[in-house]
Amino acid sequence: MLPVGVINDCHLHGLPEVALVEKGDIMKRLLFTAGVLLGVVSVAVAQPSDPNLPADFPKFLITQFGETAPGYLVGSVNPGSNEDVGNYFMIMDNAGVPIFYSKTQRLGELVCNGLFASKRDVPGQRKKVTWHLQDETFNEVDTFQAGNGYLADGHDFQVLPNGHVLILIYDSHIIDMSQLVEGGHPAASVSGAVIQELDVYKNVIFQWRSVDYIPIVDSYRDITRASFGYIHINAVEFDETDGNIILCCRETSEVVKISRATGEVMWRMGGKNEDFTYINEHPETAPHHFRVPHDVRRYANGHLTMFDNGNDKNIGDGKTFSRAVEYDLDEENKTATMVWEYRNDPDILALTGGNCIRLANGNSIIRWGGAAKDGEAPAMTEADPNEQLVYEIWPADEGVTGGFSRCVWPL
Repeated sequence: MLPVGVINDCHLHGLPEVALVEKGDIMKRLLFTAGVLLGVVSVAVAQPSDPNLPADFPKFLITQFGETAPGYLVGSVNPGSNEDVGNYFMIMDNAGVPIFYSKTQRLGELVCNGLFASKRDVPGQRKKVTWHLQDETFNEVDTFQAGNGYLADGHDFQVLPNGHVLILIYDSHIIDMSQLVEGGHPAASVSGAVIQELDVYKNVIFQWRSVDYIPIVDSYRDITRASFGYIHINAVEFDETDGNIILCCRETSEVVKISRATGEVMWRMGGKNEDFTYINEHPETAPHHFRVPHDVRRYANGHLTMFDNGNDKNIGDGKTFSRAVEYDLDEENKTATMVWEYRNDPDILALTGGNCIRLANGNSIIRWGGAAKDGEAPAMTEADPNEQLVYEIWPADEGVTGGFSRCVWPL
């Protein structure tokens, strides 16, 4: 648990269990609670005039319609060109009252060993990172880098239950594309992906290259260009049902399962080589019910969630909205039954990024990727198992964007 007081410029507003709040904070909480009961909006609950907060602390527009999952909001804002707002990492309650904030210290994504994974750029290298693990007091516990001469990419990093890690790498190859497609460049720079599993001693014990298993012509990108990324894996997931690996592939618009023992492709869901039949999906979106997906995750009950971006300029026949969606997979009969989805009202179209994070009580956190970065979507949406909106938070200051998740705190 974070100590009470100041850590550099980091401030803790009371203890999470017994919050010490000023009279003004109590009134804000009461107004927020009344707003929840009436189904109305609570606006700008963290006022700059609050003597406990800096003048450049961001304000938020919060709506709560139902019961949220336990825990605090954990995330940050980007002030953009708004010089009146600072670039803060924060932990807040549902009313937007911070229990912790900092301009210099921040936590990444919570991983299964109770630590937080964050990335830092490798100096002098474009889009190459080193992964760092911190505890909840911001102490660095460990660092990880890819092996075999590769450098890690920043899209995903997973800690496995046995202490191993999965690292994602982007790797370029010079390929004579004129042999594969009419008009192809004879010496194209083609970016593929490499997946590595490192053991507890950081030895590479498994390595998989996309170019060895997924044909470049399966991409929806323009593969006649002199340089392109043909697959763009953005999520690497340990499959709890059998211990294999699931990959989320944006540019081939599919989910791919590979054997952790042999590397062979076990199935492909979506894209040009569809293995699955869909049940309970929307007929009007056939045959490609999801497009350019992000953040695919698998659960012990066999279900799979993803953020379905819905459309992309390289495909062109997609939906006009993005959504979070959950499928019950029957891998033997190759059926995917849609059992849950959340589509915002009004629709939000996020052409890049996005997350669907399943919480312990069954609620889901949806982060809207590029739409949120453009200020066109909330910093966080929370929906329940009945596909109903229960909570959303927007930065209220002009030009400010952000992203949040939910975490029980202290861990």
